[in-house]
Amino acid sequence: MQIPGVLSFTAGENYTKRGLEYNTGIVVRITTKEAEAAYQTHPIHIEVRDTILKPLIVKGSESTPPILAVDYECPAPVAGLFSTTAAAGLAAGILVGYAIAKVMR
Repeated sequence: MQIPGVLSFTAGENYTKRGLEYNTGIVVRITTKEAEAAYQTHPIHIEVRDTILKPLIVKGSESTPPILAVDYECPAPVAGLFSTTAAAGLAAGILVGYAIAKVMR
């Protein structure tokens, strides 16, 4: 990855009805909380956010905003599910509304 502290980036379309009005998920695995703070202001992140993601986002409904961001830590490995590296990282998840899913098809 070109942004220090970023371990991986994945995106995909939601295939269940549990996602409310959100149908695209983006997960960025980051090594530490400090790296996550630096990621938020990194020029590459800002450029992708402002030039690619923001233009695709449609306004959410009154009950569901257009973006839901969740930041969480995986402090210890869960047997068989995460590697030690993944468990030590911070994951920032963003679920984005209809527009991105439509473009990804």
